[in-house]
Amino acid sequence: MSLNNNNPQGTRALRQKQPNRMIIMKKTFLPALLAISFAIPTLAPVANASSIGHISAGRKYYFAARDLQPWSAGVYVKSGKRDIRQGSIDTTRFALYAGYDYFPWVTTFAKVGSNNTSIDTVVPTTDDEFNMELGFGQRFNIFHHEILDPDLFENRILVNAAWEFSTTQARRGNRDQDFRELQASVTLSLVNDVVGSKLYLPHSIGLFAGPTFSLIDTSGASTRNDFGVIAGLEVFLTKRVSFHASMEQIGSGSSSALFGMHLCL
Repeated sequence: MSLNNNNPQGTRALRQKQPNRMIIMKKTFLPALLAISFAIPTLAPVANASSIGHISAGRKYYFAARDLQPWSAGVYVKSGKRDIRQGSIDTTRFALYAGYDYFPWVTTFAKVGSNNTSIDTVVPTTDDEFNMELGFGQRFNIFHHEILDPDLFENRILVNAAWEFSTTQARRGNRDQDFRELQASVTLSLVNDVVGSKLYLPHSIGLFAGPTFSLIDTSGASTRNDFGVIAGLEVFLTKRVSFHASMEQIGSGSSSALFGMHLCL
């Protein structure tokens, strides 16, 4: 049979025998598209189903993490000796703490750590060991003043106050007993912003000093003095990361040293 245009009847008969290509594409393409759409969720762990980029702005997400700026955390080590009427108290503590700013000028914190406290009186202490220490407290940012004169060493004057309560076990003789301490202080800080490359120099350095108070509550130990002075140095590597060291003197026979790191989230 000839397939030229001179034979329209033969051409019409051949077209009727051949299936419609559009029908074939619809029958094969649509099921394949549906299969791919159902398979995409199962492939999500190993493939990115979206061909467009992601959005990093938190306000564009249904579930967005809260701002961590009010949170802070840190760690410190403190060791010292406290003079009592019947002898002395030797303390070494290591603690971790976390704080939250309910107000911009008030930080409430809780701490957990390890404490080795021995009370040496008439009976010598034996087999002293570390015990868990728990505590809580608050810090208050009371006063802040900027100094505009560039000839002065200090760029800012700060006044801060803090109190802290802690409880643990102390070793006296051959037995353990409850040991509680309430501490409070008010400090004046002179902070100087360091000029130069921040890759090699800290952001700022501060010196602080002020009165301190420490009240100990434990069986068989009566302190000679509860008031003293505290002084120290704080180095701000950045605006949010700092290291601090301080010395505390209560009376003539009581002193302690502290070193810590503070991180503002």
